[in-house]
Amino acid sequence: MKKIFFRGFTGLFLAFVISNFIYSQNLAITTNHKIQPSAGKNLSQSKSKRNPGSTILNELKLNEINIKAVRNFINRYKNVNDAKWFKSSNGLFAVYFTSEDIKSFLYYNNRGVFEYMIRYYNEEKLPADIRHLVKSNYYDFSIYQVTEVTRNNKIAYVVKMEDKTLWKTIKVVDGEMEVTEEYSKR
Repeated sequence: MKKIFFRGFTGLFLAFVISNFIYSQNLAITTNHKIQPSAGKNLSQSKSKRNPGSTILNELKLNEINIKAVRNFINRYKNVNDAKWFKSSNGLFAVYFTSEDIKSFLYYNNRGVFEYMIRYYNEEKLPADIRHLVKSNYYDFSIYQVTEVTRNNKIAYVVKMEDKTLWKTIKVVDGEMEVTEEYSKR
């Protein structure tokens, strides 16, 4: 009876050691890609200044993120070194990072499937064809912010610009422009 108990305990202990080794190897692989969130930070629930339409609840630890989302992110963005993972107010996993002066949020559902991406940048990063379309219609305006939203392989650009008397927001989707906001400076 003691031999059976000892063998069972030895097997359980060996399984525990192996699982800890595998977990630490996965953690080392993940942290080599530098997506480990800052362990000491615990953000309170607040409106995000980076993404005003979204409420960030708390920065997540690696074991709280769906592994499929992490793998998808690592495969798409190999050179990112400042990624921070969160759970958004709508229940999606969100990863925030900056690359080449572009601030990006990627959102994944609970199954780790990519849902959409929001990127923020200035006029220089705007694709040439979109920039040409906007500037040819509003050549006296200067572009001060671009928000790019990608969902279901479709890209929408929200372009904020100004001239001496107006602020305008233009939405560009599939080569079609629409003024969504216009404010007088006077």
